[in-house]
Amino acid sequence: MLERRLGVRHATTLGLLAGAVVLLACVPLRADADADDRLAKVTAAFIYNFTRYTDWPDVAFPKDDDPLVIAVVDTDKVFFTLAALTDGQSVHGRPIRVHWVQPPEPDDDEDETSRRAKWDDFLARLRRSHVVFVGDAYRHVTGRVVLGLRERNVLTVGDGPGFAGAGGMLGLKLLKGRMVFQANVDAIKAAGLIVSSKVLRLAEIVSSRHD
Repeated sequence: MLERRLGVRHATTLGLLAGAVVLLACVPLRADADADDRLAKVTAAFIYNFTRYTDWPDVAFPKDDDPLVIAVVDTDKVFFTLAALTDGQSVHGRPIRVHWVQPPEPDDDEDETSRRAKWDDFLARLRRSHVVFVGDAYRHVTGRVVLGLRERNVLTVGDGPGFAGAGGMLGLKLLKGRMVFQANVDAIKAAGLIVSSKVLRLAEIVSSRHD
């Protein structure tokens, strides 16, 4: 099983991240159900382990028993995979809660006030999270999400092309069958977060520009 090969539950975090992190040679790059399942598991492993090597300021958790909340703006496959992976797990002594948050669907019959209210509600849900993952299927909302979370204590992770260059913090991408990632250190610092240097050493560092 891929989970056993990845050692998701039992290997050290850096064991998953080292050497361009996760080798995807076993994942065909054609679009099929098995490849999608494997890719969802790898993506979930990245998200989970990024949280383990990130520190949030105390103000991000008003109560001592507040959970660490991860919002998934992506397909239900990634959501359910991440929820299963993190079930019963904790980060920095806090239980993990995974929410599936979908952006408003375009509706030409709505007036501007209604559309704005729906987007405000969507962004408010993301601001109540500690990690927001934006999948490639929703790359069209990346700009609004990044802008809406700017300088908030929220770690933004995405797997769309140029996510980190667009102001996101950690951007996943496939490169020759491997999952690698970029890091926007300026965006991380502006959010008051600390991502371990052990993780950043494995990343390609980018600035806030489209790459």
